[in-house]
Amino acid sequence: MSSKLISSLFPDEVLGTILPIADYTHHLHPAELKIICTASEKRKNEFSTGRFCAKKTLTLLDVTVDSILSGAEREPVWPTGIIGSITHCKDFGGAVLARSGKLISIGFDIENIKVFREDIARFVCTGEEREWICEQERAFQKVLILLIFSIKESIYKCMYPVSKSKMGFQAYSICPNLDSNTATLSMNSRQQIPELNIRFNITQRHIYSCAFL
Repeated sequence: MSSKLISSLFPDEVLGTILPIADYTHHLHPAELKIICTASEKRKNEFSTGRFCAKKTLTLLDVTVDSILSGAEREPVWPTGIIGSITHCKDFGGAVLARSGKLISIGFDIENIKVFREDIARFVCTGEEREWICEQERAFQKVLILLIFSIKESIYKCMYPVSKSKMGFQAYSICPNLDSNTATLSMNSRQQIPELNIRFNITQRHIYSCAFL
């Protein structure tokens, strides 16, 4: 499933691994274990699954590392010459990576459709996005709210390593195209960002989204 799904979202040079959330802490380096030493069991499983997926994917790129540490904003710190993104939801974790060069940065997100917070639209969606959602089939609207959230998570993961600045959910609006499974964004301020490629895939249980430069 991993390779087929990832190839449907990303260019060919991006490789990835998606696995069920489980306890992979025995695969962690002591320096990685230190990051989650006070975390809950749930967080330890999410973190260790993501790191295991990332290391497994690195081997596909002929790169081996002992540890993948975290930066100031808990973002993964990749080996020189590697770009990537780690994500997790309630039941799956995953990582996508590529050699830097043709691609500058990538972001990836997975959301479980069954996990939905009723207040998410209030702080995630702009007025323009809420209007678009209200125009769609009512039974599908909660999924679309979660889609907007997922895309914005992917954009953040893609842009932060490049800009080192945080873009709030209200800083821009997403316009998904449900026919092509792509999306565009428009800034709600004078701030400018490079043109992003945004893609997504909605299944019965999950939303997968990505952004790449």
